Amino acid sequence: MTIPALLFVIAGLVSLTVLVRCCTAAFGAFGTLRRALAHCDDVVIARVTIVEQRAACLRLVSSNELTPRAPQSDGLRAAA
Repeated sequence: MTIPALLFVIAGLVSLTVLVRCCTAAFGAFGTLRRALAHCDDVVIARVTIVEQRAACLRLVSSNELTPRAPQSDGLRAAA
């Protein structure tokens, strides 16, 4: 077995180990959350309304050309 192939196998095993540990932690956190919510009797439904006095603007951060600011649409604000 050549050195590049050996390094590739080692990198694959390390990646697989990290993936397994992350998945284990995620499932453990989900179980903890589920157990905590099982004893929670308070359910709150809230509506958040954003009221701004001035028009919000978007700014292009990375571009080859200088462009003016564009007004932010309601759909984009709702998606954010």
